[in-house]
Amino acid sequence: MVGEWRSRNAAVDMVIVRGNHDARAGDPGPEVDIRCVDGPVAEPPFVFTHKPAVSDAGYVLCGHVHPGVRLTGPGREHARLPCFWVQPRTAVLPAFGEFTGLADIPVEPGDRIWVVADNAVLPIGQGIR
Repeated sequence: MVGEWRSRNAAVDMVIVRGNHDARAGDPGPEVDIRCVDGPVAEPPFVFTHKPAVSDAGYVLCGHVHPGVRLTGPGREHARLPCFWVQPRTAVLPAFGEFTGLADIPVEPGDRIWVVADNAVLPIGQGIR
């Protein structure tokens, strides 16, 4: 499945910044043609890392946290959803899959959140815990 997807996107140069789970999982095989590197990787204006960080070299894009938010509504409705967590100098990308889990994030004033739900990415404001 990944091989088929990669063959449809063969013209795109892809790089994985290794993280804490990659030691066990290992790098993908050569058939998928994705380079694997240890971070950070600076590609101005961005810096790609596994864990959240702040860098003078650029705006950090990372993972590791598996950010999620709890949304509440009237009548005790609630949902816990993966999200993009965007801070002034760092953005944490969501994680997907059966084994990832979600970590509740400490949303601060000035942070921006986009939840992933029903095959859409939606900005949210109130109702975050």
